[in-house]
Amino acid sequence: AQCQLRQQCRANASADWRYGVTTRWTVRGGVEALSRDSVAWRAAPYAGISGTPTDALGVQAELAASSHARLALNFEPSQRLRVTGEQQWFARAPIDP
Repeated sequence: AQCQLRQQCRANASADWRYGVTTRWTVRGGVEALSRDSVAWRAAPYAGISGTPTDALGVQAELAASSHARLALNFEPSQRLRVTGEQQWFARAPIDP
């Protein structure tokens, strides 16, 4: 979360937690919060997971409450070939940070 141009931030806070579930998978979660001249404290929690199911395949997924979701795949079977795809979905009515 961040203050936009011409808005006065009063405070900004962020907390991020990550945990290695296995040697191949990591989960994370956290919250970003801010307070500005026209808005009291607003918090935006998020969560995600990333991992490598195989040596050649990488996966990332994340979700931010009332904001967006993201999925990314990375396929790298050799040093000469890498294919990456990513998709994001945005909320139709996001909460104003």
